[in-house]
Amino acid sequence: MASILRVYRKQIKEIITQADRTVIKIIMSKFEILISDKLGSEHIRLEHLRESRYQAIKKENFYAWIVESFPRNILDISRIIIALYM
Repeated sequence: MASILRVYRKQIKEIITQADRTVIKIIMSKFEILISDKLGSEHIRLEHLRESRYQAIKKENFYAWIVESFPRNILDISRIIIALYM
């Protein structure tokens, strides 16, 4: 499970890096983007990166919840079983 979390964290880090590169590219070549009217495509690209990051964070949170709650749930179930047999 921890390796799955590591994969998602790495994916999130790569998406953030790619988004930062895109923003820096927009800032560095702002006049070229404005003249060639590519602002819309750059905006769509940033939105796609934002959505990808959101999905990766959502998956990471789900697996993190499983890792954190699984031992607690096992203990709760064992307590219920023990209470039923007493």
